Amino acid sequence: MNFCNTFFLYAVSANSNLRGKFKYDLSDNVYGVQEVFLDTIINGKGRYGSRYRLSKDIRGSLQALIAGKDLDWEPILEMIKNRSIRNSLDFFMSIDFFDILRDAYSKYYATVPFTDFFWTIRSMLLPLFYLIQQPVPKADLYHPASNGYTGFVGALAKYIYRKPLILTEHGIYSREREEEARRANKL
Repeated sequence: MNFCNTFFLYAVSANSNLRGKFKYDLSDNVYGVQEVFLDTIINGKGRYGSRYRLSKDIRGSLQALIAGKDLDWEPILEMIKNRSIRNSLDFFMSIDFFDILRDAYSKYYATVPFTDFFWTIRSMLLPLFYLIQQPVPKADLYHPASNGYTGFVGALAKYIYRKPLILTEHGIYSREREEEARRANKL
């Protein structure tokens, strides 16, 4: 196979019941598909109260991520990639995560109800940590078709493999998620 004009598709989907159900026939120059399903996280089991040995750098980067500040991703990526965290759900149910979250809340968000803050941050970060744990295919060029989760995976692949990234948005991401939510409520 001539790999000059071939593609490998990395698909992030919400529901694992969509596995292998593609809207279109794959062309001959698609040599592989990797599907990742976000419901896998929710369907998993986690343990409350775990403890992790988190360095000051990791704690600082996590707090910056939670607070929406500039951060160094390196400690977070290394922590996840070197399997210090085997189960993302365990980490987000850990005492360490709760302590980091509570500190960020006290410093930056104390006027927001804590339960809202907790569940919002957890629901935003859990999929990202899960995606970091998934194998990312090596390629000569990465082209995510949106700035959502696949955009994040594209940026991660660019970081890992030091390859170019072209990001294009083929729709209005927030509008698409709104439509998705409406359809889900009808099920």
